[in-house]
This record gives sequence, structure tokens and C-alpha cells, in this order.
Amino acid sequence: MKILMCVNYAPAFLNAANVNEGWVSGILNSLMQNEGISIILAFPGSSGNRLNRLNDKLTCLEYLYDVKRNNSEAAKLISETICSENVDVIHIMGTEFPHSLFIFEICKELGLESRVVVSIQGLVSLYEKYYHTGVPSRYCCGMTLSEWYHGFNSLNKQQKRFKERGQYEIKLLSEVQNVIGRTSWDKEAAQSYNPAVRYFHNGENLRDAFYGGQKWDISKCDKHSIFVSQAYYSLKGLHHLLGVLPKIVTEYPDLRVYIGGFNPISDTPIKRDSYGRYLASLIRKGSLEGKIVFCGKMEEKKMLDRYLKCHVFVSPSNIENSSNSIGEALILGVPLVASDSGGTGSIVNDGIDGLLYPLTKPGLMADHILRVFNDDSLALELSRNAVIRGQMIHDRDKNTSDLLNIYREITL
Repeated sequence: MKILMCVNYAPAFLNAANVNEGWVSGILNSLMQNEGISIILAFPGSSGNRLNRLNDKLTCLEYLYDVKRNNSEAAKLISETICSENVDVIHIMGTEFPHSLFIFEICKELGLESRVVVSIQGLVSLYEKYYHTGVPSRYCCGMTLSEWYHGFNSLNKQQKRFKERGQYEIKLLSEVQNVIGRTSWDKEAAQSYNPAVRYFHNGENLRDAFYGGQKWDISKCDKHSIFVSQAYYSLKGLHHLLGVLPKIVTEYPDLRVYIGGFNPISDTPIKRDSYGRYLASLIRKGSLEGKIVFCGKMEEKKMLDRYLKCHVFVSPSNIENSSNSIGEALILGVPLVASDSGGTGSIVNDGIDGLLYPLTKPGLMADHILRVFNDDSLALELSRNAVIRGQMIHDRDKNTSDLLNIYREITL
């Protein structure tokens, strides 16, 4: 079986500096271990329209795509590749970007829409409503000098861009015949856009390092530390956490919060964007200087180490479907606290393998964090149950087998 798998970025194994979608390597390795499976990995890039056959199991197809320009050369390369390589299944990973619809429309022109399956990752058409929930309006409307100079958008304009991208997503989901999802939330969304769609449930494989057998150990963690995997834009909700940290600091003055990814407050005040300014104001207001550590981009092994060192993992997002970060915390057995938004309730069993709180009540996030800090027996119980849950929903063998069965079913 030959699969054209369409992803959003060049995978990490082609570019060590790129940590986006590192989990792609895991699913590729799992699929290619099966006899008779070969994959053409397609992704938008900047190096031209080209095929690169790495070995007899894996070919990379890079294409130039710009929603505002003529993409006929890219369309020709993709179409010719599908035909000449006798592709059996076209698997589009994600609905968030216009190039997903672009790929689907090429398949429609070839009369192959029944062979297309789309995996839902995030849903920007629904995320946009939550883009800057909890951020005061004065930080959403205006533009800082830095944003104006660099041509960046205000938070309101960023939200508008999400809405525009969502129109491509809605068109794709309203026309595609086969969808893969992981939560009751994304199933309901897919069927609301397209009542006739065939919905398949398929758990997602995590990055390789998280299957190495290492588990969280309360005796080895940095007590009273929190890890947040990313916070580079308002949708990820770091502001909710910063707003309630003073309550935790009162009880635990040694608190440290470690945050993965881009540091939005690294620049001098005049160079910060609006969201960075708001985060900085929360740090000043809460006297949190010295307690917040931005870790920068981390490859998977460094991420794994930071999970294992923290006392609790927190996902304060305004909205998530099926967070890979939550899945990584689960499989490692890290006690976790998360906002009960989007599909998170399908992933985490509240009070059993994690602690959830309503997005509208961030004060409960602080209460849950304090419960974990105060009660080692609770932390250990959550950890044990999290490992069981994580191993179940991220079972590589089962997930790969289920995915292959989905491929077989849509090619019948």
C-alpha cells in the first residue's frame, strides 16, 4: 500500500532545528515497519517543488504553496506524483491550514476523493472564538510600536486570521468523505459540518522518546515546580496561570514555573508585542520576578527531562482538541492540571488521572495545583493512573494497526 501523507511542516528528521510536529517521525516509523507499506511525505516548503526519494519506503515531496498566488506548478507535481506512484490513500494531517484544502481539491480533480482521509488536529474555525479569552480588551485592539514596525498583527487581527483560515477548514470538512478524530468534541464538530462524513476514531502516537520507559518519580522531581509546554500566543492561556500564581506563591515561596518554547517577554518593553506586554504586567503585578523561567525551544529529549523534573504539568489553554503535551504528561505519569475545554475531557478522566477545571474558573486551577503540592498520596495516585491512561490511548501498536485498518476500509 502506498500512502501520500500530507503534513504542515518539514519533519524534524529533515531539519534538526525544526521541532514542529516531531511526532510525525514516530508515526512514520510505526507505519513503515509494516511489510508492503511505503509513504510519500508531502509538506509545504521554501526550496521549490521537488521529490526526494530517501529509500524504498520513504519519499519526500516538498511543494511551494501560497494561498494568494498561482500554485499550478505545485498542483502539477502533486497530481503527477499521485498518478505515477499509484497512490492508494491520501492522508491529510490537519485541517488548520489552506494547503490541506489545496491537496483535497487536487484529489477531487483526479476523482480520488473517496481515497482521502483527513485527520483532525486542531479546529481553527472553533478556536478563533477563544483566541484571546481572558485578555483585557486594551491589549487586544491596539498595536505596539514593535508590532507596527515588524508588520505584526494585533490580537484582534490575529483572531481574524484564524477566522479566515477557518473558512478553508469548514469547506474541507464539509466536502471530505472520511475523517479521523480522537475526541467526542472533534467528532461532534466534524458531523456538524458534514452529517454524511464517515468518522473514524484513531489514537495518536507520541514522539519516540516518550516510549523509552522513563516515568515520573516524586522523589526526583523539583518540588513546587510547574511545567507549561508552550505559551507563545494567547490561545495557550499562560495569562490564566500567571493570574493565579500569587495565591500559590503565598503558600510556596520557592515556586518555579518552567515554560517551553518562545519567550514573549524576552525583548525590552518597547519591542514586546501586545500579549508579551500583558504577560509582563501580570508578572510585575504578582511580584513573580525570578519565578518564571522560559526554556526556549526544546527537542524531545529535553522536553522529556523537563516533564520528569516538574512537580505538576499544567495546560491552561483556552481551547484544545487532543493536546499532545497532555498525552506526553500522561504516559510519563506526571500529575497534571488542565482546563476542561474542547476535547480535553475525552482524554483526561477528572479526579482519576488528572485534575480538570472550568475555563471560566481559573481560581480552581490554583486550588488543584496546591492539592498536588500538599498531598503526595494524591500526586502518586494521579501518576499511577495517568501512566495506565497514557499507555492505553497512545499504544503505538494498536494505533498503527487501527490506522492501517482505516486505510484498508476506505480503499475497499
